[in-house]
Amino acid sequence: MSRKKKPVYRLRNVILAIVLLIGLAIGREVYLALTATPGSSENFPAKVAALIEESQPPGVPPESPDAFEILSRVIPIESDMHAPYRAGPQLPNGHYPIDYTALRGPQSRKFYGAALETIQANSRKMIEDLRATEFYSLLDEAAAARRAVRPTPLSGDVIGFLLPHLGKYRNLARLNSARMYLAHQSGDESELARAFEHGLAPGRVAGHGSFLIEYLVGVAIHALMVSELREELVERPVSEQTLLKLLAVMDRQELPSMRWAIEGERLGTLDTIQWTHTDDGKGSGRLIVSKVSSLGPMLASGDNILEGAGAWRILNIAGAAFPSKAASVRRANEFYDAAQAAIALPHYQRNTASADLEAMAEAIPKRYILLRMMLPAWGKAIQSMDQIECQWQGTKVMLAIEIYRQRHGRPPASLDELVPGILPHLPKDPYTGSHFGYRILDPGTDPHGRAYLLYTAGRDGTDNGGVQAKQPYDAFRTTAGKGVDYVLNEPRLPPEPDEAPDATPDDEPTPEPPAPEGTMPPTQPTPE
Repeated sequence: MSRKKKPVYRLRNVILAIVLLIGLAIGREVYLALTATPGSSENFPAKVAALIEESQPPGVPPESPDAFEILSRVIPIESDMHAPYRAGPQLPNGHYPIDYTALRGPQSRKFYGAALETIQANSRKMIEDLRATEFYSLLDEAAAARRAVRPTPLSGDVIGFLLPHLGKYRNLARLNSARMYLAHQSGDESELARAFEHGLAPGRVAGHGSFLIEYLVGVAIHALMVSELREELVERPVSEQTLLKLLAVMDRQELPSMRWAIEGERLGTLDTIQWTHTDDGKGSGRLIVSKVSSLGPMLASGDNILEGAGAWRILNIAGAAFPSKAASVRRANEFYDAAQAAIALPHYQRNTASADLEAMAEAIPKRYILLRMMLPAWGKAIQSMDQIECQWQGTKVMLAIEIYRQRHGRPPASLDELVPGILPHLPKDPYTGSHFGYRILDPGTDPHGRAYLLYTAGRDGTDNGGVQAKQPYDAFRTTAGKGVDYVLNEPRLPPEPDEAPDATPDDEPTPEPPAPEGTMPPTQPTPE
């Protein structure tokens, strides 16, 4: 009698089949983890180079002089001349022997102590000694060159590009702002205008880069230079001829649009997504965890769920738990598109856009590990863009007012009198979309001798009559800016007084005056 054939689908076989399938799935995942290869279908470094070319002024031929290349020859001249100062006797408290900002103040003994005069003398001597070199003539060439192309590697990781020139550019700006100050004090208006353009040029060149940090360095440089200029115009009048030169300088050295930095950051983000994901040939792929861990210090930024992960390939199994390459690309493009849309509007039309971008970045789920690490703080960056636009346009208006005073012996009754005789059109306050705030002061009423106040409404968008906060930049902050404006023709801060010598045991301590009845004793301001 034949035995009854057992069914193949009995429980044991089903379990074995399930175990086999699980084993195959695990084996497949292990294989994929160990063999995960980054995608390389797009050459993003080449796209960055093309973007920088696209940012150049229209009509400037590629073979024309390049300001970036010229500045690369300027920087070593000044740097090499530091050697004798570094080799000299060490200054008290280890201060570096040169600091150009020490020439234009305000400075105090509290910071420099006994080294102050030495640092000032060294810095002044350096500025003069550079006249025996081609330093200033090369700066003339850089300022005149319309083309400014930062050399870009055509391979490698975009986020690995080095930008060592940025610190040098800021040093050039500090040097030239000090030159402006010295020229103004001596009445050398030709040198003042030349130094102003020499200082602005590195900012313009930095703005032609492809990354946010380059744009922000350009912002910082331009803010330093126009701030110094406005303080000088308050201190002492300048001839109409020089004022017209300064206006022309500003037309030549404008900062490029922030949109180039946004596109450059987009390319850097997309490049990083590409080399940290596999490529399935259909525009997507899986996260390569071992590649993400190679980002090193960046892993410490934000709430990173991969912090501490090593570079072992077996960890790539976890890639399946993260969003796909296509999903990350889509999210990144949505964010950068929103950033481009935000900067296309003046501040008064998008007063919530900065906050919206910050909220948009914060709302990205933690699983999008790369995006949460890489998306910059665009809200604050856009605020910086608004501030420099305000200061830049406000400085032009101030120059035009001073030209009017030279021609008529008085300030204009209203800003409308500046057009079309001096300015082709009247710049708008980006915080209101209308004229900058302007008030004529009664003669002899201003302790600094000003004939007028020129100001921006600032962050609250309200004309508060030129009332300024104790900390002027509070006007650009969301909370502190309520009820205050930012005065553009604010005088230079006076030098801080030297510290009183320490009391000796024989000295009677000086009592502090009592606070008025019903008031609290003064306290140190709390930083924001």
